[in-house]
Amino acid sequence: MSAIGYMCKADFDCELGDAPGYCRVYTSLSELRAGRECVAQCGIVEVRVELINVVQESNYDDEEEV
Repeated sequence: MSAIGYMCKADFDCELGDAPGYCRVYTSLSELRAGRECVAQCGIVEVRVELINVVQESNYDDEEEV
């Protein structure tokens, strides 16, 4: 299973896999442009996020009701 997303090109080039924390992948170009005004200068990349392996299954049995 995979999904397409969009990222700031500078985040992809310099941060992904190297920086602590996270690099955001946006679900649409409009969401990316709204969330990261820097992309006018940095650029934009389209990425594919692919599920390789489920490391831990979901468990909602212990979740408190809100």
